[in-house]
Amino acid sequence: MIVFNSYGDEFEKEKSGKKCNIVRKIERYEPKFEELEKMNLRIAEGHKKQHIDIRNPENHDSFTRVITDITYFDGYVIISWRHE
Repeated sequence: MIVFNSYGDEFEKEKSGKKCNIVRKIERYEPKFEELEKMNLRIAEGHKKQHIDIRNPENHDSFTRVITDITYFDGYVIISWRHE
């Protein structure tokens, strides 16, 4: 499982299923992004489901979803999930 923070209205849209993805600028040498690359390989190889946990540090709310796709684009990563 990989964890990302999200805030305010964006968090609420993501939790409700109105927006089933997050976009983050890739930070070189950040362990989180190295783990994300490994998860992407596992997804491509058809391995066990990979999960993302989205947390709102402002109110300590969170939710977990199954990742459906990880796309890299122009220095950013887009992580998509299936809304439960």
